[in-house]
Amino acid sequence: MTGKIIGVTGAIASGKSTVARMLSDLGAALISADDIAKELLQEDDVKTQITCIWGSCVLAQDGEVNREALAERVFNDSAEVQRLNAILHPPIINRIRQETECLRRERPARPIVLDAALLHEAGLARDCDVVIFVDAEDQRRHERAKWHRGWDRQEIARRERLQMPVKQKKLKADYVIDNNGEIGETRARVLEFWRNAVIENQARSS
Repeated sequence: MTGKIIGVTGAIASGKSTVARMLSDLGAALISADDIAKELLQEDDVKTQITCIWGSCVLAQDGEVNREALAERVFNDSAEVQRLNAILHPPIINRIRQETECLRRERPARPIVLDAALLHEAGLARDCDVVIFVDAEDQRRHERAKWHRGWDRQEIARRERLQMPVKQKKLKADYVIDNNGEIGETRARVLEFWRNAVIENQARSS
């Protein structure tokens, strides 16, 4: 029996990573596309490609990529986003698939959670057995983005214009988890999903 690959996506500041961590707490292995991207940005060949396009102004004083400075240069133009994606997406996808294979060899029946904001845009949804869309109202998302990232509504809109429309992501999902309430309410919904889509499925397959 092989464990499910569960993709988690949603709009900016909807709580994707929160839901992914909850699934990890229930026993799933967690792969974070954002963590992999951060690691890649520290690699010399990736930094070289980035500075060749956008210059040393996107580097911090310590020589590492300044993600905020890079975002400022990139997220105003879809063509620039595509150039950055062409650098980062192939190695991110390769790393995710390598980690998935490794986890499958170690514990074949263990579910794997893939936390990826650009799950559909990067083509990773095709690797998933089930896709969760984490849903949150605009006002709630804006509050979270302001509190955790210092982003205003304009910054959120600027970035979301360059992604698949939120409504389309929601329509493509197999499950929708509402994340508008208290953390305990979200945890209960995640547990319900886990019981229905993971535990019962494993029981039917055994």
